[in-house]
Amino acid sequence: MRTDGGCRNLQLHNVCIIWHDSASEVLLVGSVDGWTTQRRMKKSEVGVFYLSFKLYPGRYEYKFIVDGVWRVDPLRPIVNKNGYENNVLTVPE
Repeated sequence: MRTDGGCRNLQLHNVCIIWHDSASEVLLVGSVDGWTTQRRMKKSEVGVFYLSFKLYPGRYEYKFIVDGVWRVDPLRPIVNKNGYENNVLTVPE
């Protein structure tokens, strides 16, 4: 165990994820909680879906369920893992 200040104080960062294409319902799923929760995204007045929350620094993978279909956002970084494509978000320290 180190007691010389070697551990950094990790702080939560505000994050907003957006789905820009038209849809009736958009859910967000990701590695932040082991892919267990489908978070319903809110629809703005101009029709863009968004979800704001706080995350610790790190690398997170996520995907959208758009009207029942799993999708990635082609405008955001994508990783391919075991044949599955996911978007990736890096929250800096």
